[in-house]
Amino acid sequence: VYSSPVIDVNGTVYVGSLDHKVYAIDGETGEKIWEFETGDKVYGSPAIGDNDTLYVGSGDHRVYAINTTNGQKLWEYQTGDLVSSSPALSADGNVYVGSEDGNVYALDGVTGEKIWEFVAGNRVYNSPAVSADGVVYVGTVSLGASQNARAITFEGGASGIFGTPAGMGSDVVVEGIGTNIF
Repeated sequence: VYSSPVIDVNGTVYVGSLDHKVYAIDGETGEKIWEFETGDKVYGSPAIGDNDTLYVGSGDHRVYAINTTNGQKLWEYQTGDLVSSSPALSADGNVYVGSEDGNVYALDGVTGEKIWEFVAGNRVYNSPAVSADGVVYVGTVSLGASQNARAITFEGGASGIFGTPAGMGSDVVVEGIGTNIF
């Protein structure tokens, strides 16, 4: 297991694994409820959305929406490379995920249709963060800005950004390689 687990309001634990699967586990008994097989390793943590939906990326270049009740696939979206980042969800139900193809994708949480794609210019290993007003933040080695994603410009010589941006009041904080925090 490489990803961090997430827990829903009913106490069910969801976790991705290097054995190409996502597991739903009863939080009280530890018993497996269901498993869903992707085409490759699951590095990032799943995200729990509305309407009994779990979102997860995979090394098979896909983002999956899975029904949390029965483990059935609702939809999948193919990116151009590994999806090692964890999906981020906005208040309106959209799904945002980075891919190692150098893009950030905004997907409709219900249909899986692509809303937009932001060319970050380098592999996106980390997970996007979405502000209350819908601005998407993502860190990578080099980013430009677009209408739909706000880039973070880093000073201080970090050679890469592997952490997930986090909000602190009106600031966005992200850790760089080594001990740099921006």
